[in-house]
Amino acid sequence: MREPMRATVTILVAVGLSAAWAGADNVEARFGASYMRYSGVRITDFADGALQFALPGNRTLTKKLADIKSISIKDLPSFGEAEKLVVAGKDWALAIKGYDAADKKANKRWQKRLIAVRRLRALDGGMVTDRAVKEWLALADAASGAGWALAAKPTSQAKKGYPQNAAAITILERKRTMGKRSKAYDVAIAEVLMGLYNREGQTSKASVLAEWIRTGKAASGNGNGPNGGNGGTTAPRAAGSFETIETLLRDGKADKALKFIEDDLHRYTRAQLPRAMLLRGRAQLRLAAGKDPAGKRPLLLKAGLNFMRSVVADPKSPHAPEALYQAGTVHTLLPKPNRNAARAAYRKVISDYGSSPAAGKARKALQAIQGR
Repeated sequence: MREPMRATVTILVAVGLSAAWAGADNVEARFGASYMRYSGVRITDFADGALQFALPGNRTLTKKLADIKSISIKDLPSFGEAEKLVVAGKDWALAIKGYDAADKKANKRWQKRLIAVRRLRALDGGMVTDRAVKEWLALADAASGAGWALAAKPTSQAKKGYPQNAAAITILERKRTMGKRSKAYDVAIAEVLMGLYNREGQTSKASVLAEWIRTGKAASGNGNGPNGGNGGTTAPRAAGSFETIETLLRDGKADKALKFIEDDLHRYTRAQLPRAMLLRGRAQLRLAAGKDPAGKRPLLLKAGLNFMRSVVADPKSPHAPEALYQAGTVHTLLPKPNRNAARAAYRKVISDYGSSPAAGKARKALQAIQGR
């Protein structure tokens, strides 16, 4: 009689634990080089840029926000739906509405913090520039300028001339004159503002910000120091400041752009390398244009090598098609052009990245050198 009784007790305990667990949240997070879906978990906190959740059996995992692809919360179904839309990269307005609905229903502080930072992706994707900037600044302030909050900064802008851009510029310019912040926070604000200046054609203002980020000093009397003054506070050397590099290239300062990249090469993450190598090659290509044949060839070879490094670093990155196209172009610019190599590169762009803008340029370039 004891064995049946023991079995009955075991079953009752298992059922009781199952009923008490009730974990119905889901997290898709990076696991090595890919993503793993943690199903039926219970999210318990979001703090300092990391999500904490319990697995069945109450083993707790913590994942940094940067390593999380999507989240669903049982009590906030609209949040999970918004996450799906963001991952799919469409219906930004609907995603924003989903996050807003979840925010109204959320009754835990960690939920509201999580919603705020995840909603920023949708605001940025939908180019709701002014709201994205306002909410990002609020998030960064609440997090005391923590790195994870600064990394959530908006990177997109509305179309040129749209009132959202003007409103965002006003917000950021006012922010730069108010209070004291960390150097990293000041640089992040300057980078967002610089992107908006570039979009609106205010290139001289963008160039001043780029110079301040690069050197930590603003030109005397221009009012563009870190807090709206004349400089004097040294900005940090910020690896991955691609907005700064793009601005320097656009402003014809390829030598400064190249130095900025090469000074920070050891700081770039694996994910940043494809873009860093592409920009490094572009800077060298620009510098080669002003050289005589003897000085041009070494720079062109270095540029071509960096374009290929960009492709090899991640063939699936959004920068790979342009990098491969530029590698082909380098072969046409050499003192002794290698048109066969150029054709091979252009054909590779077309075959591997047929729907990209670079493929369109490669088709035209291929037609131009056919038969030569």
